[in-house]
Amino acid sequence: MRNDLAQEIRSPKDLKGHSLGIPLGSPTSKTYLQNLMELWLRAWGVASDQVRWVPAAMNLDGMHGALASGAVDAVFCEEPLAGTLVRRKIGTLLANLVHAKNPARFIGRQHLRAVLASTPALIAADPRRAELMARMLRRSLAWVRRTPPEAVVARLEFADAEQARDVADAMRRWPGLYSRAGRFAAAEIESTHQFFKTSGISLPAGLDIRALIDERWVNPPQ
Repeated sequence: MRNDLAQEIRSPKDLKGHSLGIPLGSPTSKTYLQNLMELWLRAWGVASDQVRWVPAAMNLDGMHGALASGAVDAVFCEEPLAGTLVRRKIGTLLANLVHAKNPARFIGRQHLRAVLASTPALIAADPRRAELMARMLRRSLAWVRRTPPEAVVARLEFADAEQARDVADAMRRWPGLYSRAGRFAAAEIESTHQFFKTSGISLPAGLDIRALIDERWVNPPQ
């Protein structure tokens, strides 16, 4: 949020009546981040129509410009953008999705945000390749878990030294940012189902999200 509002806005519930910069969709189709933010605000007792939604691009220029110009009171953005804005003293960190103070009624707080995806036809046609991809992902996650953030970022060869530092800082602050082994936890699957349901995202009748998951290479039967 804007630095000058730090005394006025102390938690997400104080965003009521304020403007919020976020990537927006159309009147009939909301973006993923807007759906997520609405659920988060609802958990804090703030209805969607109690904030003013302002379109802002999910990049440093968009978020920086929205806050620095005073066009919005706060922005909802991913890491490492949030850390960069704080480091540059453009904004103050208000809260995050994994904060212990989030209300227990925050629906979908553990939903799956990134997966390795393919189609049943492609997997059936070349299961060996699918297995290799799953193994590569798990090896990468294991390496990230045991490697210092600076060493991970060094392998990415960022051209911008400040960006590299901010990515490493985000990894250090949120050690649980990535899955430990690439497995699908039951709580994550149920949370994803609740996220879709509460957000009003239509799924085919009778569809069980578990039917979309092929975990033979990340969670083999004992």
